[in-house]
Amino acid sequence: MTNLWQKYVNRWSALTTEQLRHDYLKYNHGFVLDEDNANKLTSYFNIRFIPQPYIGNYTAQHYILMTNPSWHEFDIQHMGIEKIDKEFESSAFRRFEICLNQLTFSNNRNNENQFHLLSNEFSYIPHAIGRTKSAYGWWKQRIFCKNSIVKSEHDLFVLQFFPYRSYCSSHVEAFAKQYALESSIYRNELLKNAISENKLIYIMRSVKLWINSIPDLKEYGLDTNNVFVAKNFQNATLSKSNLKSFKEWLNER
Repeated sequence: MTNLWQKYVNRWSALTTEQLRHDYLKYNHGFVLDEDNANKLTSYFNIRFIPQPYIGNYTAQHYILMTNPSWHEFDIQHMGIEKIDKEFESSAFRRFEICLNQLTFSNNRNNENQFHLLSNEFSYIPHAIGRTKSAYGWWKQRIFCKNSIVKSEHDLFVLQFFPYRSYCSSHVEAFAKQYALESSIYRNELLKNAISENKLIYIMRSVKLWINSIPDLKEYGLDTNNVFVAKNFQNATLSKSNLKSFKEWLNER
């Protein structure tokens, strides 16, 4: 499998200060693969944020399928693109670096949390009162819920259908009908590899989008008992009580 993100991580890792990151965004379309064509993306996604095609380590036994990551204004600080108030440059860059390391699974080699959004560096970051939780809080709530499918975040690998962020996912399927991203090749390879290794797969959002784009997934769900679908797509809590078998979901259509 060829990881297209590698050469971009090499490029973005040189943006060690807030000013360098701002200059990069000023003179480039954003944090986006050239192969994915930023001109197509700008009407649907916010590409000023670091892409998040996946979270965790692909060697995990449990695969979580989502649509695409969301964004909020405070995320630009959470990801270290901008500093929080008067924090040190090194502190902001550390979060930026952790997000980049996730793209190439380097967190594992650096003895960091493989599920990068639950790294300690993200645990203290504030968010506006009454606003959506930070990514750290959001994932904590959904993973460590009552009757969870796992005991640790290290047992999970989250795979996004699209790596780029949007405020909501309502228009994402419309984009999918028109365009196929080059980065989707690596996404499909990761999922097909998981199927070949008989891993457990949980489709938490956009079921039709996933099974229509990757026929192997539908076949795997019919041939085994290893594929599950969320009962509540809005919640996406990884609780056994929020899941039904893929066959059950299909019979309800």
